[in-house]
Amino acid sequence: MRYAYISILIMLFCCGNNKTTIDDKDCSKYYDKEMNRNIYSVVDEVPTYPGGNQKLFRHVQENIKMNNLEEGEVKILLTFVILETGQMIKCEISGKEKKEYSALESEIIRVISSAGKWNPGKCSGVVVPVNFTFPLSFHFS
Repeated sequence: MRYAYISILIMLFCCGNNKTTIDDKDCSKYYDKEMNRNIYSVVDEVPTYPGGNQKLFRHVQENIKMNNLEEGEVKILLTFVILETGQMIKCEISGKEKKEYSALESEIIRVISSAGKWNPGKCSGVVVPVNFTFPLSFHFS
């Protein structure tokens, strides 16, 4: 029987090649050319997962399909955007093209993307889209 042990650290920062950083006095944002809008990288209130990180961990553990996945340790750096509605979009692995994803990496993105809506982030009390960088470490045995 295989088990997955997951540790997740949440860090909030901006990175990417097609973005220009724009600082304002309250929060930091950048213009995402692909989305044609500002995305915030530093906010007063960060987005949170309903029920907290433990509920998110349980969602991953309960929904990951481990059939034919390699054993061992896998570390990945996910990036995604939480919109004003709480919807997660642009979930991807930092530094990799989608065609380079392993079966495990694709499965992790599928499960994280299916986790449902988040509580959105705020800047000066206004709900804004926020970029997350989300390091994940998986131990399979």
